Formats: sequence, structure tokens, C-alpha cells
Amino acid sequence: MRKFSGILSLILLSMLLWHCGSDPIIEGDKAYAAGKFDEALKHYFEAKKDQPENLLIDEKIALSYGQRGLQLYKRTRNVASFLGNIERAQKYVPRENGSSEFNTAYSVILYELAKAYHQARPENPVQEEQYFSKTLDYLDQALLLDYENEPADSLLAAIRLANFQKMFDRGKRFMDQARKEKTNNELFISAEIFLNRAVSFDPSNTEAAKTLKEVRQRLLRILDLNIDFPMAVAAMQYTANHLLLDLAAFNNLGERLTFDPARLKLVDMDNNEYDIDLAETQKYERALTQPVVVENRKQLDGNVAFRISRKVPLQYLRYDLESGKPSKKYFP
Repeated sequence: MRKFSGILSLILLSMLLWHCGSDPIIEGDKAYAAGKFDEALKHYFEAKKDQPENLLIDEKIALSYGQRGLQLYKRTRNVASFLGNIERAQKYVPRENGSSEFNTAYSVILYELAKAYHQARPENPVQEEQYFSKTLDYLDQALLLDYENEPADSLLAAIRLANFQKMFDRGKRFMDQARKEKTNNELFISAEIFLNRAVSFDPSNTEAAKTLKEVRQRLLRILDLNIDFPMAVAAMQYTANHLLLDLAAFNNLGERLTFDPARLKLVDMDNNEYDIDLAETQKYERALTQPVVVENRKQLDGNVAFRISRKVPLQYLRYDLESGKPSKKYFP
């Protein structure tokens, strides 16, 4: 009996030592491969406690959340649960320089989410627009991570082909109505949304591009209060080597923010970025050269200058919020 008890104790001790010495990353990988994503997450978070700066663990966590969402969606067809897991995953997605293996795998997951929204049945026109926007957004994200993602590229091409005329017609209707009412800025904003989509679906269509240019000319001085930090350009003037902008911005975040001119970028049609020229800006009244606190629901006004030739075609002005989210104002 004593001999049996001794053997049992050795077995239990061996199991305990084996468990204590096991690698949580290896255990997480085993669970992930078996499709046990809750278990995989448990192991990966355990590993993250000891290696909080290990980006490969973050990638594994992001993929586990994404695969868990996809697994739930296939079982329930509930796109909201899929999205909820992707939103958790996004916190662990590397902002840049993710591994090629991660980019390829996560691109597939984002494609599946886009396809889920594309196939979902909206309950009303507002939800229909939301689903369509999310489909396009997640396809774009999938292709940014992996431009060789053929299913994502094919679905996006099919959507563009099928929806160009619909988007163009809706944009023109809003534009025509805006011209009649003149003071209803929301109509111009809606027109830009659909016309921008139409041009992105068929960049070669000159009529769509011309109409989008017109609506952006109208919107240049208008603040879009539907977004977190809308900007407007009240006036613009070229000098020999610079572009001076009379800038307005509105804090719509729900809390105070610190506007930092260093976060402001001018972007041309070739996606080249230009920083604010602080020395040139300082020459003008109401110069925005230093960080300034903007209270919630308050407007910021001032002048900013960029060193750029008038021959360079402009695309948009961008301000990067502290969250990393960009706010853009497009030029005509």
C-alpha cells in the first residue's frame, strides 16, 4: 500500500512539474490549431503577462479573437458577434510592420467579415448604408494587409461594377437638391459621400469626377459636424513658395482636446505629405504654431502655412487625433 502511495505521489508530482514547466505559447498554439480559441486566448494572455512587449503574442491574440468571431458567425450567422470579436482583436493588431504570416491570415478574417456584412439582410435603409460601408471598409483593410487576397479583390471589383451607377445617381440627386435649397449643408455632405464612392468605383468617369469636384468646392468652407474633428478652409492663398490656409476646426469629440499643429499634414495627389512650416506660419496673424486646448463643442480658428508649389495638385488636409484616427478635409 505504501509502495502504491509512493508511486501515486511521484506521478502527481511529475504531472505538477510538467504543468508548471509547460510553455503557454506552445499550449496556445495547440489550442488554436484545434479550433479551441477561448482556450488559446487564455494561454496567450498568460504568456503576455511575462512578455508584455512581445508583438508576436499580440498577433496570436488578435488572430484568436478573429477566428473566434468567424467561428461564432458560421454557427449563428450573427454578424454582430463577429464584429465584437474583431473590435477586441483590433487592440492587439500591430499598427505597422506586422509579420507577413499575420497580415495574410488576418486579411482573410477581414474578408470574411466584409462578406458577412455583404450577405446580411438590413432591417431599414440606415442599416443598409451601414452594412454597405462596413463591407467596403473591411475589404479595403483586407487588401491593405495583403494585396494578393484574391477573394477580397474580386468581391470589391464586383461591388464597384454593380454599384457605380447607383452611387452616382444618388450623389447627383443630393447635389441637385442642395443646389435648390442652397443653405442645407447636410445635402452637400450626403452628395459628397455618394459621389466619392462613385469615383472610387470608376475613376475614369469624367462626369462623376467633375461633379465631385464641384461638391468639394462647396464643402471646403463647411464643417461636417457628423465627424469627431471636422475641419474647414475659410480661405487659401499662395505666395511664391507657400500655401496659406485660414483654418477652422470644431471639437466634436465629447471631451476637450489639445490641438497640436505638428499633427497637421497637407497631402498631394501623389500621397506626398507636407508638414506645417512653423517659421512661415509665425509671420501671420492668428498663427497656429503652438499646441492649444480646445474645449468640447468649441471652434478653433487660425492660420497655417505649408511650403508647397501652386503647381502641385492637392488631395486633402489631414489632422491625426491622439487616438490615431485621422480627420480629413478634401480639396476640389
